[in-house]
Amino acid sequence: MATLQHIEHQFEEAKSLHKNNSLPEAEVLYRGLMQLAPSWPEIPHLLGVLLGQKGEPLEAIHFLQRAITLAPTTPHYYHNLGRIYLALAKWDESIDAFRFALKLNAQYPEAWFGKGNALKGKSDLAGAIKAFEKALKMRPAYIDVLYNQGNTWMEMGHWRSARENFERCLQLEPDHAHAHNNLGSTLEYWEESDQAEVHYRQALQLAPDLLEARTNLVSLYEKEGRSDDCRNELRSVIQSASGHPNYQWWRWQYHQISEIIWQDQNQMESFRNCLLDQISANTRQPPQLVLADLHRLSIQPPFDLAYQGMDDLPLKKAYGRFFDNYFMQIRRGLGTDTHRPLRSGRRKVGFVVTRGHEGVFLKCIRGILQKLDTSLLEISVVCQAPNGRTILQPAIARDDIRYLEIPGRLDMAIHRIRAADFDILYYWEVGTDAVNYFLPFFRLAPVQCTSWGWPVTSGIPTMDYFLSCDLLETEESAQHYSEKLVLFKRLPVYYYPPALPSADLDRTIMGLPSDKRLYLCTQNLRKVHPDMDSLVAGILQKDTEGVVIFLADKRRPITEKLQHRLSRALGQMSKRCIFMPRMREEDYLRILTLVDVIIDTPHYTGGANTAYDAFATGTPYVTLPSRYHRGRYGMAAYRQLGMTDLVAHSPEEYVEQAIRVASDISYRTDIRSRIANGHKNIFEDELAVQELQHFFQTVQTPGPDDRQKSHEHPIYKPG
Repeated sequence: MATLQHIEHQFEEAKSLHKNNSLPEAEVLYRGLMQLAPSWPEIPHLLGVLLGQKGEPLEAIHFLQRAITLAPTTPHYYHNLGRIYLALAKWDESIDAFRFALKLNAQYPEAWFGKGNALKGKSDLAGAIKAFEKALKMRPAYIDVLYNQGNTWMEMGHWRSARENFERCLQLEPDHAHAHNNLGSTLEYWEESDQAEVHYRQALQLAPDLLEARTNLVSLYEKEGRSDDCRNELRSVIQSASGHPNYQWWRWQYHQISEIIWQDQNQMESFRNCLLDQISANTRQPPQLVLADLHRLSIQPPFDLAYQGMDDLPLKKAYGRFFDNYFMQIRRGLGTDTHRPLRSGRRKVGFVVTRGHEGVFLKCIRGILQKLDTSLLEISVVCQAPNGRTILQPAIARDDIRYLEIPGRLDMAIHRIRAADFDILYYWEVGTDAVNYFLPFFRLAPVQCTSWGWPVTSGIPTMDYFLSCDLLETEESAQHYSEKLVLFKRLPVYYYPPALPSADLDRTIMGLPSDKRLYLCTQNLRKVHPDMDSLVAGILQKDTEGVVIFLADKRRPITEKLQHRLSRALGQMSKRCIFMPRMREEDYLRILTLVDVIIDTPHYTGGANTAYDAFATGTPYVTLPSRYHRGRYGMAAYRQLGMTDLVAHSPEEYVEQAIRVASDISYRTDIRSRIANGHKNIFEDELAVQELQHFFQTVQTPGPDDRQKSHEHPIYKPG
């Protein structure tokens, strides 16, 4: 029979082997000691810890629970059990284990840290923050807690607090690669792009294999319009990650890198042909797709295709068919591959808006939401955590509208929306980010529709209707959509006029030349098609006292690229192109009142914000409509306003009208007066609300025949 001295000797030897990472040898000794001293709790405890290290969690739990049975008042036994459950993502069991540890010893920072991680895993982010704060109160320099709390603040959208956490981490541990990477993300949020790049680079210098830092650089360069840097960085990702599950998707993303500011038509056509070739090649050998990673991959159709002035339907349908093949099986598993009838009574309608698009959603849809009759429809806003509801609810200010917050992960968002059991989902935009592009593929309501929020066909087979207006479309328009085209009589918007600034300022104070005729282009610079260059040239050639003003992009490289293109196209006249810095809305509206005329971009004309801001200030607005919906909104708004004088029919007429407005004061005054008289037709349009309400109440689940577009027989055209 073994003596106590022998058992203690073997136990010390086992612990030494364990400490030196000789796990198999230590395990043999621990198991032998279990037979020799079955009532000694530290033996099953350490054996459980060792098995957890070996990746055998179920057996680890068995021995840790045995140790707890032998010594139920030992806090660190519960702590280590909680860590095993945490690794298994068994959040409730983990929280319970840490709670027992803290009940025995409330001054146990490691247990507070573990509990915080488990609460975060369970999506109780506020609870996680409180637990992390408890740990930091006991140990202010606890690096892991500072780092994980910073990550939690980021998930909650508290970017300033997150930034402070990561900065504190780096003060304590300057070589913390992950803290550098995440600090870069917070700096990028605050639009401190140069500093963000510095920290991403520092992260990679410390940890060259940290793919997240490299993909963050790819994303940063893409947003900045630095297409060459973006390609170079993505090439490095591809070269260093050949075995990664997303390897083929990164190759796909490489071919989708856009120029942001296009130089000419040939460049755009070449890019589109490359995209079609890529879809064809990947159709033959489809890459593996992990649904949980989908929101992180920039593999949806490039959103700026809409700015190129070409027919997007063939390309969008090719994307739609390609991705639909991945999701058919998931739809079958969810039971969403077949239609259920819509409710006969009060239908449930969800308006979907994703992160970063809340501001424009409020400008364009707030009025609709405030005016829809919720006694006839149950209205919800489906928005993205963490800040969607916080941004939207105060502005919409209606207690009878519900909110459904969804996470950024597609797999989790799908289940949350499906559980809400909507009859109709209205997608504000489809294709401006991965979440709003991929969600419709899963058919999370019997009827799915989209509209002018992103004014181009989705190409998605499961998107049923595109809501538009007679004023916007042409005889051939049905051929531009994969969806069934719905034609209202009114533009489908209830738009509140913006509050105009009270104080009048002169041009000099606002940084404008006082002795020139001013032509203002208010559009996002990405929308300034190469065809705009000749229109600007025509104005500047014929009006030698004219100056064309653009609003600079917040990303400096994008502004510089357009300046370079204009310099090449206009020569010396480009010196009469001014780029004003981004400004507050109040100052922007002041600028609108001070210029002589607003000039629209071809192919993607001013949507509601551009057109209605011009109408609100009374500033004449010249537009040149094109074939597609996205190039016709300015014209449609003028039609509804009741005048079309400044709707040009050719580039030459566009230039002539712009110059006439700028140089003829009496003509400009007359136009301003007529715009003001037409406000009743364009702002706060009750008829638009009634049409949309009627559509939601009467639309039916589409059958196979309904999916075949017919311009002659639109699915809904109110009489």
